[in-house]
Amino acid sequence: MVFDEITFSARPASEVDSVAVRALSLLAANTGNKAPSSSFKSLADHKDLTKMLTQRLYQASCDADRQKVIIAIKEMQVSEASVSDIISILVPAAARKLGQDWVNDTASFGAVTIGCARLQACVHHLERNFAERPLRDSAHQTNCLVVVPEGAQHTLGAVVLAAELRQAGPHAQLALDVSPEKMARLVNDEHYDIVMISAALGQDIGTLRALVKAARTKDARSKVIIGGSLLTSEKNLRKTTLSDAVTSDWQTALKIGNSGLQSVDAKP
Repeated sequence: MVFDEITFSARPASEVDSVAVRALSLLAANTGNKAPSSSFKSLADHKDLTKMLTQRLYQASCDADRQKVIIAIKEMQVSEASVSDIISILVPAAARKLGQDWVNDTASFGAVTIGCARLQACVHHLERNFAERPLRDSAHQTNCLVVVPEGAQHTLGAVVLAAELRQAGPHAQLALDVSPEKMARLVNDEHYDIVMISAALGQDIGTLRALVKAARTKDARSKVIIGGSLLTSEKNLRKTTLSDAVTSDWQTALKIGNSGLQSVDAKP
């Protein structure tokens, strides 16, 4: 999974998914300790199953009945899909299908936004309630800040990224609608080893440069990395923003952040 916007909009709406939130919490409590069979390692090894579960989650997110999302999640657990795979594989894939509906003009902006809000609720509550995180030494835990710039509408990708980081081990704080002033306050209150900024197509370069500068207000040692679909259109993004690196792969971002390198260009 990349730290990208996945689709254009994913702002949660309490009136849309409040029922889903409560039901997901209950479902998590009932099934969170279920472990995959020893022969089942990852959905990445099961393309047909991944395709089927993605379609199921996508259809549930579009359904007028909010309970369909909860039912879909339960089916995934029965199919032995791990929480990590649901968050990093199935949710992004379903979100992309929603985004494609918008591109194809087969779904309204409102319908796609509601679908993304439901998927975002899935990520929040799966991560909160299921105990699948690896054991780790918190004293040596990498501290990451995941940032969506002020005014940007792409929140689902950042939510998924933060969840993936936590599943992998690092501590990750998610900050939405971040201005340079807010960034300065965030880094003043706490030290972050890595600041990851998600930048969509059309994101203002000047704003990104200001965010990068603000991220170094307190500690110049923090690595500031930019990822997202903007990388596909801006070839000199690291130089124009003065960031330490540009990459849309969170594993690469972690390696860069922990490597002590001063400036790196990585593959998008």
